[in-house]
Amino acid sequence: MTGEAMLMSHIRSTDRLATVINVFTVDPSKQDQLVELLTRATDDTIRHFPGFISANFHKSVDGTRVTNYAQWRSREDLEAMLRHPAALPHLQEATALATSTDPHVYEVIAVRESSRLRNIPSGIAMGAAAAGAFAIGAFAVGAVAIGSLAIGAIAVKRGVVRRLSIEEVNIGRLGVRELSVEHR
Repeated sequence: MTGEAMLMSHIRSTDRLATVINVFTVDPSKQDQLVELLTRATDDTIRHFPGFISANFHKSVDGTRVTNYAQWRSREDLEAMLRHPAALPHLQEATALATSTDPHVYEVIAVRESSRLRNIPSGIAMGAAAAGAFAIGAFAVGAVAIGSLAIGAIAVKRGVVRRLSIEEVNIGRLGVRELSVEHR
């Protein structure tokens, strides 16, 4: 993303984002096809619209549902994307694969987290970020890690934090725009 900060999903009641949760009911034989379509459509088209923040795709273990949890800067940005001719073919194709869709826009009211998350043992991967892995524990090339982190001249041997927030990470020619660490 050029000129725009890379944003990741954050679920906070203090943010006033448009959160869309769309549950697609699908024949189990089409579940993977729908996930692939939604992922490709987001990568190729949807994420380039103004106001897009993130999209997360979940598939039910029984194969009958795919859920899209998406965040947009505002409801107006979301609605502009839904009306845009570049997005319509993707939306129509996804709807055609599903037996039903149930989209709604939400506002986050409360978030509760486990206090045990502060002391996650080394080696547990937390998710994917930019061009590498975001992990707690072992360091990998092109990864942001806590536990044993070394990128260039920066080195962190061990650390326990209450909250870590990173806004934009570029692994090639490393560039971190904003890094916020809250200690215990």
